[in-house]
Amino acid sequence: MKLVRCLVLAVVTTFALPAAAEWTKTETHEYSAKTSLKIVDPLHAKAFVTIGNETKEESLPAIFSLPDHDAYVPVKIVAADGDTWVGKVEVKAHKQTVVHMNHVPKAAPAAPSAPAHKLIGRIENGTNLCRASERVDKYVIMKDGKVAHEVAIGPNKVQHNVELEAGTYTVRIFRAGIFVKAIPLVVAADGWVFRYGC
Repeated sequence: MKLVRCLVLAVVTTFALPAAAEWTKTETHEYSAKTSLKIVDPLHAKAFVTIGNETKEESLPAIFSLPDHDAYVPVKIVAADGDTWVGKVEVKAHKQTVVHMNHVPKAAPAAPSAPAHKLIGRIENGTNLCRASERVDKYVIMKDGKVAHEVAIGPNKVQHNVELEAGTYTVRIFRAGIFVKAIPLVVAADGWVFRYGC
């Protein structure tokens, strides 16, 4: 006797998980002597099918034999990356329900960005030639409202090997803890120099 296979129903549903993983379910019902559920993919996933009070576990692809009556069978599929789909699959008596699950994994977390390359330079305090009342002793380098570098440095002194990311800064200058002025600083290459004097 020749077995005639016929396509009875095809349903496509998309489920978006909160973690941005996406599952697409396609199911068909094909004639069969025994009622069964065939879950084809995703490969390397596991399926948990509850039949009555018993839950059966199989690696996919897998076929689960079922009682010969129409039903909605609870199914859980766990992909290789741990993403999970949970739902019910409609099965029909004397048909094999074939389920294809297309799994689009959630986006991988972005790799931490590499720290920005820093450029090396120096700060010079040239106020030794100024009148004593005009000499300064502290520099605070600011970028985007945050302190990038701070140094107390006396007149006729230099701080070498100061590393800053490329960009535009504001240097706040202080004398005995009192703000004197702010001067822009552009750092574009190694060897930059910030010098303040009279």
